[in-house]
Amino acid sequence: MLEKDLPVYELSMGMSNDLETAIEEGSTIIRVGTAIFGRRPYPDSYYWNDNKEANPQL
Repeated sequence: MLEKDLPVYELSMGMSNDLETAIEEGSTIIRVGTAIFGRRPYPDSYYWNDNKEANPQL
């Protein structure tokens, strides 16, 4: 975007574990859920896996 002279108003990059680097690199939006709320009680595969054996709620 920047190379083509297109305006960039929002630059979303980074999460809780690399927020300092994202800020240094110019990010305007950073996801900080883990930094605020802590780790999830279950592994990511519980929330994002389509496998019904791993997540019987599906």
